[in-house]
Amino acid sequence: MNPIPLPPAALSISEACAYARLSRATLYRLIGIPNSPLRTSKIGARRVVLRESLDALLATGAAINAVPSKAA
Repeated sequence: MNPIPLPPAALSISEACAYARLSRATLYRLIGIPNSPLRTSKIGARRVVLRESLDALLATGAAINAVPSKAA
């Protein structure tokens, strides 16, 4: 009997962008918001996004309106 594969607990920046269908710039702006609900962690030189926080952000839409727009 094969075990059921678990979804990854953390996603690379590229994986998180694809998962949420966001651009890298938007994801980094969300990460940079003070008290952002989007949690990241550094593992060596690599930054990963905790999938649980990304799922919560997508479910509630929290902080989406707080994303600062790019300077023109």
